[in-house]
Amino acid sequence: MKEKLPQLVYLALLFTWCFHIYQFYFPFELANQIALFFTVVASWWLGSRYQVNDLFKVVFLLIPLIFPLLLQPIVAELITRYNQSWMSIFIVAIACSYAIGQTQKIRNHFLGIGMLVGVWFIPYSMPPSQKYFTDKVIDSKKTTFADAQIVEWKDDFWLHYGGKLQFSTLDKHLLAEAYALPALYLKTEPANVLIIGGDNHLIIDQLNQSKKVSHISIAPFDNKYFDFVTKNEGILEITTGSKIVEAKLNQYLADSSTFDIIYIDQEVPNDGLIAFIQKIEPMLLPEGIIVFQSGNPYLQAKLFKERQNLIKTLSYEVLPYHTQVPTMGQVSWMLASKSMTQGEMRKKLLDLPENIQGIWWNQQAMKMMLAFGKTDYFIRD
Repeated sequence: MKEKLPQLVYLALLFTWCFHIYQFYFPFELANQIALFFTVVASWWLGSRYQVNDLFKVVFLLIPLIFPLLLQPIVAELITRYNQSWMSIFIVAIACSYAIGQTQKIRNHFLGIGMLVGVWFIPYSMPPSQKYFTDKVIDSKKTTFADAQIVEWKDDFWLHYGGKLQFSTLDKHLLAEAYALPALYLKTEPANVLIIGGDNHLIIDQLNQSKKVSHISIAPFDNKYFDFVTKNEGILEITTGSKIVEAKLNQYLADSSTFDIIYIDQEVPNDGLIAFIQKIEPMLLPEGIIVFQSGNPYLQAKLFKERQNLIKTLSYEVLPYHTQVPTMGQVSWMLASKSMTQGEMRKKLLDLPENIQGIWWNQQAMKMMLAFGKTDYFIRD
Protein backbone atom coordinates (compact mmCIF):
# COMPACT_ATOMS: atom_id res chain seq x y z
CA MET A 1 0.00 0.00 0.00
CA LYS A 2 2.88 2.37 0.83
CA GLU A 3 4.21 1.87 -2.69
CA LYS A 4 0.88 2.98 -4.18
CA LEU A 5 0.39 5.93 -1.85
CA PRO A 6 2.45 8.42 -3.95
CA GLN A 7 0.36 7.47 -6.99
CA LEU A 8 -2.91 7.99 -5.11
CA VAL A 9 -1.79 11.36 -3.72
CA TYR A 10 -0.65 12.47 -7.15
CA LEU A 11 -3.89 11.24 -8.74
CA ALA A 12 -5.97 13.16 -6.20
CA LEU A 13 -3.99 16.35 -6.72
CA LEU A 14 -4.17 16.03 -10.51
CA PHE A 15 -7.92 15.44 -10.47
CA THR A 16 -8.52 18.36 -8.10
CA TRP A 17 -6.49 20.73 -10.26
CA CYS A 18 -8.08 19.60 -13.53
CA PHE A 19 -11.56 19.88 -12.04
CA HIS A 20 -10.76 23.36 -10.76
CA ILE A 21 -9.80 24.52 -14.24
CA TYR A 22 -12.86 22.98 -15.86
CA GLN A 23 -15.25 24.33 -13.25
CA PHE A 24 -13.82 27.82 -13.36
CA TYR A 25 -13.32 28.36 -17.07
CA PHE A 26 -15.47 25.88 -18.98
CA PRO A 27 -19.05 24.51 -18.86
CA PHE A 28 -18.70 21.15 -17.12
CA GLU A 29 -20.78 19.26 -19.67
CA LEU A 30 -20.61 15.59 -20.64
CA ALA A 31 -17.89 16.03 -23.26
CA ASN A 32 -15.62 17.83 -20.81
CA GLN A 33 -16.36 15.29 -18.07
CA ILE A 34 -15.29 12.45 -20.37
CA ALA A 35 -12.17 14.37 -21.42
CA LEU A 36 -11.26 15.00 -17.77
CA PHE A 37 -11.76 11.35 -16.83
CA PHE A 38 -9.56 9.96 -19.62
CA THR A 39 -6.91 12.63 -19.04
CA VAL A 40 -6.55 11.74 -15.34
CA VAL A 41 -6.64 7.99 -15.91
CA ALA A 42 -4.17 8.12 -18.79
CA SER A 43 -1.72 10.32 -16.89
CA TRP A 44 -1.89 8.12 -13.79
CA TRP A 45 -1.30 5.01 -15.91
CA LEU A 46 1.74 6.57 -17.60
CA GLY A 47 3.13 7.67 -14.24
CA SER A 48 2.73 4.21 -12.75
CA ARG A 49 4.35 2.53 -15.76
CA TYR A 50 7.40 4.77 -15.96
CA GLN A 51 10.48 3.66 -13.97
CA VAL A 52 13.15 6.21 -13.01
CA ASN A 53 16.66 5.17 -14.05
CA ASP A 54 19.08 5.10 -11.10
CA LEU A 55 21.66 7.10 -13.04
CA PHE A 56 19.31 10.06 -13.42
CA LYS A 57 17.28 9.62 -10.22
CA VAL A 58 18.53 12.81 -8.61
CA VAL A 59 17.70 14.86 -11.71
CA PHE A 60 14.22 13.40 -12.03
CA LEU A 61 13.44 13.97 -8.35
CA LEU A 62 14.27 17.66 -8.78
CA ILE A 63 12.00 18.10 -11.81
CA PRO A 64 8.75 18.13 -9.75
CA LEU A 65 10.06 21.23 -8.00
CA ILE A 66 10.37 23.10 -11.28
CA PHE A 67 7.56 21.75 -13.45
CA PRO A 68 4.56 23.26 -11.62
CA LEU A 69 6.15 26.70 -11.64
CA LEU A 70 6.87 26.46 -15.37
CA LEU A 71 3.65 24.78 -16.42
CA GLN A 72 1.15 26.96 -14.57
CA PRO A 73 1.75 30.10 -16.72
CA ILE A 74 2.09 27.94 -19.86
CA VAL A 75 -1.27 26.31 -19.24
CA ALA A 76 -2.81 29.66 -18.38
CA GLU A 77 -1.55 30.99 -21.71
CA LEU A 78 -2.89 27.95 -23.57
CA ILE A 79 -6.30 28.36 -21.96
CA THR A 80 -6.29 32.10 -22.61
CA ARG A 81 -5.28 31.88 -26.25
CA TYR A 82 -6.82 28.68 -27.52
CA ASN A 83 -9.66 27.82 -25.11
CA GLN A 84 -8.85 24.15 -25.63
CA SER A 85 -9.08 22.77 -22.12
CA TRP A 86 -8.67 19.10 -22.96
CA MET A 87 -5.45 19.71 -24.90
CA SER A 88 -3.73 21.90 -22.31
CA ILE A 89 -4.71 19.69 -19.39
CA PHE A 90 -3.54 16.58 -21.21
CA ILE A 91 -0.15 18.17 -21.91
CA VAL A 92 0.29 19.11 -18.26
CA ALA A 93 -0.84 15.70 -17.05
CA ILE A 94 1.62 13.85 -19.28
CA ALA A 95 4.47 16.19 -18.34
CA CYS A 96 3.82 15.84 -14.61
CA SER A 97 3.51 12.06 -14.92
CA TYR A 98 6.83 11.90 -16.72
CA ALA A 99 8.48 14.12 -14.11
CA ILE A 100 7.19 12.36 -11.02
CA GLY A 101 7.50 8.82 -12.35
CA GLN A 102 7.37 5.90 -9.97
CA THR A 103 9.71 5.37 -6.98
CA GLN A 104 9.52 3.03 -4.03
CA LYS A 105 9.82 5.51 -1.14
CA ILE A 106 7.24 8.18 -0.46
CA ARG A 107 9.78 10.47 1.19
CA ASN A 108 11.25 11.11 -2.25
CA HIS A 109 7.97 12.77 -3.15
CA PHE A 110 7.48 15.00 -0.10
CA LEU A 111 9.14 18.11 -1.49
CA GLY A 112 7.76 17.63 -5.00
CA ILE A 113 4.19 17.03 -3.81
CA GLY A 114 4.47 20.01 -1.49
CA MET A 115 5.40 22.23 -4.40
CA LEU A 116 2.60 20.78 -6.52
CA VAL A 117 0.05 21.50 -3.79
CA GLY A 118 1.40 25.04 -3.35
CA VAL A 119 1.20 25.90 -7.04
CA TRP A 120 -1.90 23.98 -8.09
CA PHE A 121 -4.08 25.50 -5.40
CA ILE A 122 -3.00 29.12 -5.92
CA PRO A 123 -6.13 30.97 -7.13
CA TYR A 124 -5.95 31.98 -10.78
CA SER A 125 -5.77 35.71 -11.35
CA MET A 126 -7.55 35.57 -14.71
CA PRO A 127 -11.18 36.76 -14.58
CA PRO A 128 -13.83 34.29 -15.83
CA SER A 129 -14.41 36.44 -18.94
CA GLN A 130 -10.82 35.75 -20.07
CA LYS A 131 -12.00 32.62 -21.90
CA TYR A 132 -13.80 34.83 -24.44
CA PHE A 133 -10.64 36.72 -25.46
CA THR A 134 -7.28 35.78 -26.91
CA ASP A 135 -5.66 38.85 -25.35
CA LYS A 136 -5.31 39.74 -21.69
CA VAL A 137 -8.37 40.98 -19.80
CA ILE A 138 -7.08 43.56 -17.33
CA ASP A 139 -10.42 44.50 -15.75
CA SER A 140 -14.04 43.40 -15.97
CA LYS A 141 -17.41 44.25 -14.48
CA LYS A 142 -20.73 42.41 -14.42
CA THR A 143 -23.67 44.80 -14.39
CA THR A 144 -27.43 44.37 -14.32
CA PHE A 145 -27.61 44.61 -18.11
CA ALA A 146 -24.37 43.14 -19.48
CA ASP A 147 -20.70 42.32 -18.84
CA ALA A 148 -17.94 44.85 -19.51
CA GLN A 149 -14.27 44.07 -20.12
CA ILE A 150 -11.10 45.98 -20.88
CA VAL A 151 -8.64 43.97 -22.98
CA GLU A 152 -4.98 44.83 -23.47
CA TRP A 153 -2.98 44.21 -26.66
CA LYS A 154 0.56 45.56 -26.83
CA ASP A 155 0.26 49.22 -25.76
CA ASP A 156 -3.46 49.66 -26.55
CA PHE A 157 -6.74 48.78 -24.88
CA TRP A 158 -10.13 47.57 -26.11
CA LEU A 159 -13.38 48.27 -24.24
CA HIS A 160 -16.13 45.66 -24.66
CA TYR A 161 -19.70 45.75 -23.38
CA GLY A 162 -22.38 43.14 -23.90
CA GLY A 163 -20.11 41.18 -26.23
CA LYS A 164 -19.57 44.16 -28.54
CA LEU A 165 -16.48 46.28 -29.03
CA GLN A 166 -17.13 49.85 -27.90
CA PHE A 167 -13.83 51.37 -28.99
CA SER A 168 -10.07 50.90 -28.95
CA THR A 169 -7.47 53.41 -27.82
CA LEU A 170 -5.71 52.61 -31.11
CA ASP A 171 -8.23 54.57 -33.23
CA LYS A 172 -10.88 55.95 -30.89
CA HIS A 173 -10.30 59.48 -32.22
CA LEU A 174 -11.69 58.39 -35.61
CA LEU A 175 -14.88 57.10 -34.04
CA ALA A 176 -15.32 59.97 -31.57
CA GLU A 177 -14.73 62.80 -34.04
CA ALA A 178 -16.95 61.26 -36.73
CA TYR A 179 -19.73 60.81 -34.17
CA ALA A 180 -19.59 64.11 -32.30
CA LEU A 181 -18.32 66.86 -34.60
CA PRO A 182 -20.66 67.00 -37.65
CA ALA A 183 -23.68 68.03 -35.55
CA LEU A 184 -21.64 70.71 -33.76
CA TYR A 185 -20.60 72.29 -37.06
CA LEU A 186 -24.23 72.59 -38.11
CA LYS A 187 -24.68 75.07 -35.24
CA THR A 188 -23.36 78.62 -35.35
CA GLU A 189 -23.18 79.10 -31.57
CA PRO A 190 -21.77 76.86 -28.82
CA ALA A 191 -24.35 74.16 -28.20
CA ASN A 192 -26.11 72.96 -25.07
CA VAL A 193 -25.86 69.17 -25.47
CA LEU A 194 -27.69 66.17 -23.98
CA ILE A 195 -26.19 62.67 -24.25
CA ILE A 196 -28.62 59.83 -23.70
CA GLY A 197 -26.47 56.86 -22.76
CA GLY A 198 -22.82 57.74 -23.28
CA ASP A 199 -21.81 55.11 -20.76
CA ASN A 200 -18.50 54.41 -22.49
CA HIS A 201 -17.50 58.11 -22.10
CA LEU A 202 -16.18 58.32 -25.66
CA ILE A 203 -18.49 61.06 -26.92
CA ILE A 204 -18.32 62.86 -23.56
CA ASP A 205 -14.55 63.06 -23.88
CA GLN A 206 -14.79 64.38 -27.45
CA LEU A 207 -17.45 67.00 -26.70
CA ASN A 208 -15.61 68.14 -23.60
CA GLN A 209 -12.62 69.08 -25.77
CA SER A 210 -14.69 71.18 -28.18
CA LYS A 211 -15.06 74.95 -27.96
CA LYS A 212 -18.37 74.59 -29.81
CA VAL A 213 -20.01 73.07 -26.72
CA SER A 214 -21.28 75.30 -23.92
CA HIS A 215 -22.72 72.67 -21.60
CA ILE A 216 -23.01 68.85 -21.48
CA SER A 217 -25.78 66.93 -19.73
CA ILE A 218 -25.78 63.14 -19.63
CA ALA A 219 -28.39 60.51 -18.82
CA PRO A 220 -26.48 57.20 -18.46
CA PHE A 221 -28.22 53.95 -19.33
CA ASP A 222 -26.12 51.56 -17.21
CA ASN A 223 -24.72 53.40 -14.19
CA LYS A 224 -22.48 50.51 -13.08
CA TYR A 225 -20.90 50.38 -16.52
CA PHE A 226 -20.56 54.17 -16.50
CA ASP A 227 -18.72 53.98 -13.15
CA PHE A 228 -16.55 51.11 -14.40
CA VAL A 229 -15.36 53.23 -17.33
CA THR A 230 -14.86 56.23 -15.02
CA LYS A 231 -12.57 54.11 -12.84
CA ASN A 232 -10.48 53.20 -15.91
CA GLU A 233 -10.38 56.63 -17.57
CA GLY A 234 -6.59 56.73 -17.35
CA ILE A 235 -5.84 53.63 -19.38
CA LEU A 236 -8.70 54.31 -21.81
CA GLU A 237 -7.29 57.81 -22.39
CA ILE A 238 -10.58 59.62 -21.78
CA THR A 239 -11.82 62.30 -19.37
CA THR A 240 -15.29 63.44 -18.35
CA GLY A 241 -14.28 67.05 -17.70
CA SER A 242 -16.06 69.81 -15.80
CA LYS A 243 -18.95 70.59 -18.17
CA ILE A 244 -20.88 67.47 -17.19
CA VAL A 245 -24.21 67.32 -15.38
CA GLU A 246 -25.52 63.80 -14.75
CA ALA A 247 -29.16 62.91 -14.10
CA LYS A 248 -31.86 60.43 -15.07
CA LEU A 249 -33.57 60.98 -18.41
CA ASN A 250 -36.95 61.36 -16.73
CA GLN A 251 -35.48 64.09 -14.53
CA TYR A 252 -34.58 66.18 -17.58
CA LEU A 253 -38.10 65.65 -18.92
CA ALA A 254 -39.65 66.65 -15.59
CA ASP A 255 -37.51 69.78 -15.43
CA SER A 256 -38.54 70.79 -18.97
CA SER A 257 -34.87 71.01 -19.95
CA THR A 258 -34.16 71.95 -23.58
CA PHE A 259 -31.11 71.29 -25.73
CA ASP A 260 -29.56 72.29 -29.05
CA ILE A 261 -28.28 68.77 -29.80
CA ILE A 262 -29.36 65.40 -28.42
CA TYR A 263 -27.01 62.45 -28.96
CA ILE A 264 -28.71 59.06 -28.56
CA ASP A 265 -25.70 57.00 -27.54
CA GLN A 266 -27.45 53.79 -26.60
CA GLU A 267 -29.05 50.99 -28.55
CA VAL A 268 -32.62 51.74 -29.61
CA PRO A 269 -34.09 49.06 -31.91
CA ASN A 270 -36.14 50.11 -34.94
CA ASP A 271 -39.40 48.86 -33.45
CA GLY A 272 -39.00 51.24 -30.51
CA LEU A 273 -37.34 54.16 -32.30
CA ILE A 274 -40.45 56.25 -33.03
CA ALA A 275 -41.72 55.98 -29.46
CA PHE A 276 -38.28 56.91 -28.09
CA ILE A 277 -37.94 59.97 -30.36
CA GLN A 278 -41.43 61.12 -29.42
CA LYS A 279 -40.51 60.81 -25.76
CA ILE A 280 -37.39 62.99 -25.98
CA GLU A 281 -38.74 65.43 -28.61
CA PRO A 282 -40.07 67.93 -26.03
CA MET A 283 -36.47 68.51 -24.90
CA LEU A 284 -35.26 69.49 -28.37
CA LEU A 285 -35.26 73.19 -29.29
CA PRO A 286 -37.06 74.11 -32.56
CA GLU A 287 -33.73 74.42 -34.40
CA GLY A 288 -32.23 71.44 -32.60
CA ILE A 289 -30.57 68.31 -34.00
CA ILE A 290 -30.84 64.67 -33.01
CA VAL A 291 -27.87 62.36 -33.65
CA PHE A 292 -28.31 58.61 -33.43
CA GLN A 293 -26.44 55.47 -34.41
CA SER A 294 -27.51 53.44 -37.44
CA GLY A 295 -25.17 50.44 -37.55
CA ASN A 296 -23.24 49.12 -40.53
CA PRO A 297 -24.79 50.67 -43.66
CA TYR A 298 -23.58 47.82 -45.87
CA LEU A 299 -23.92 44.66 -43.81
CA GLN A 300 -27.16 45.98 -42.27
CA ALA A 301 -28.37 47.94 -45.31
CA LYS A 302 -32.03 46.98 -44.94
CA LEU A 303 -32.18 48.03 -41.28
CA PHE A 304 -30.24 51.18 -42.13
CA LYS A 305 -32.80 52.32 -44.72
CA GLU A 306 -35.71 51.31 -42.50
CA ARG A 307 -34.29 53.45 -39.69
CA GLN A 308 -33.97 56.44 -42.00
CA ASN A 309 -37.57 56.08 -43.20
CA LEU A 310 -38.92 55.74 -39.67
CA ILE A 311 -37.46 59.11 -38.65
CA LYS A 312 -38.87 60.75 -41.77
CA THR A 313 -42.39 59.75 -40.66
CA LEU A 314 -41.95 62.17 -37.74
CA SER A 315 -41.38 65.07 -40.20
CA TYR A 316 -37.60 65.13 -39.73
CA GLU A 317 -35.10 65.71 -42.50
CA VAL A 318 -32.44 63.02 -42.21
CA LEU A 319 -28.80 63.12 -43.31
CA PRO A 320 -26.93 59.80 -42.91
CA TYR A 321 -23.15 59.55 -42.85
CA HIS A 322 -20.60 56.86 -42.09
CA THR A 323 -16.91 56.12 -41.64
CA GLN A 324 -14.52 53.19 -41.57
CA VAL A 325 -12.92 52.55 -38.18
CA PRO A 326 -10.03 50.04 -38.56
CA THR A 327 -10.77 48.14 -35.35
CA MET A 328 -14.56 48.12 -35.80
CA GLY A 329 -15.34 48.26 -39.51
CA GLN A 330 -18.14 50.41 -40.93
CA VAL A 331 -20.04 52.64 -38.48
CA SER A 332 -22.82 55.07 -39.38
CA TRP A 333 -24.99 57.77 -37.82
CA MET A 334 -27.92 59.95 -38.84
CA LEU A 335 -28.56 63.66 -38.27
CA ALA A 336 -32.23 64.56 -37.87
CA SER A 337 -33.52 68.14 -38.03
CA LYS A 338 -36.85 69.93 -38.56
CA SER A 339 -35.28 73.32 -39.23
CA MET A 340 -32.86 72.30 -42.00
CA THR A 341 -33.37 70.21 -45.12
CA GLN A 342 -31.06 67.35 -45.97
CA GLY A 343 -29.52 69.50 -48.71
CA GLU A 344 -28.84 72.38 -46.31
CA MET A 345 -27.16 70.09 -43.80
CA ARG A 346 -25.06 68.50 -46.53
CA LYS A 347 -23.98 71.89 -47.90
CA LYS A 348 -22.89 73.15 -44.48
CA LEU A 349 -20.83 70.03 -43.82
CA LEU A 350 -19.16 70.20 -47.23
CA ASP A 351 -18.19 73.84 -46.64
CA LEU A 352 -16.33 73.30 -43.38
CA PRO A 353 -13.74 75.86 -42.27
CA GLU A 354 -10.04 75.09 -42.50
CA ASN A 355 -9.26 75.51 -38.79
CA ILE A 356 -11.25 72.56 -37.43
CA GLN A 357 -10.29 71.46 -33.94
CA GLY A 358 -9.51 67.75 -34.11
CA ILE A 359 -6.97 65.05 -34.95
CA TRP A 360 -8.47 63.51 -38.10
CA TRP A 361 -11.82 64.99 -39.11
CA ASN A 362 -11.90 67.77 -41.73
CA GLN A 363 -13.67 68.76 -44.95
CA GLN A 364 -12.04 65.99 -46.98
CA ALA A 365 -13.01 63.38 -44.40
CA MET A 366 -16.59 64.66 -44.35
CA LYS A 367 -16.88 64.28 -48.14
CA MET A 368 -15.96 60.61 -47.79
CA MET A 369 -18.38 60.19 -44.89
CA LEU A 370 -21.31 61.45 -46.97
CA ALA A 371 -20.57 59.09 -49.88
CA PHE A 372 -22.21 55.65 -49.67
CA GLY A 373 -22.19 54.29 -53.20
CA LYS A 374 -25.00 51.96 -54.26
CA THR A 375 -26.17 50.59 -50.91
CA ASP A 376 -29.10 48.81 -52.59
CA TYR A 377 -26.54 46.29 -53.81
CA PHE A 378 -26.23 45.03 -50.23
CA ILE A 379 -29.98 44.57 -49.67
CA ARG A 380 -30.89 40.97 -50.30
CA ASP A 381 -34.20 39.24 -49.64
